[in-house]
Amino acid sequence: MKLKGKRVLLNRPVIEKSPIEMTPEVKESIDRDNMKKWTHLEVFQIGESVEGIEVGDMVYLPKGALERSDVIDVAGELKLMVSDFDIAIVW
Repeated sequence: MKLKGKRVLLNRPVIEKSPIEMTPEVKESIDRDNMKKWTHLEVFQIGESVEGIEVGDMVYLPKGALERSDVIDVAGELKLMVSDFDIAIVW
């Protein structure tokens, strides 16, 4: 897989599964609420035009950028795809 442009794939934090069955709508709502708490996300892959960010870096995105991110399935693992412009802090 080759990521194009100024996009960045981030590892999505592992969310503990609830023993309670939830509807997809409730699960999506809870996921959205959990996104607000994520402050350190690990870079999984960078696009060919990304500068100043490396695979393995930890990054922070503002809440709005997290909410706009695309969720992508990569080999059975969910990743967040964002623009490098949305990354506010790199550790």
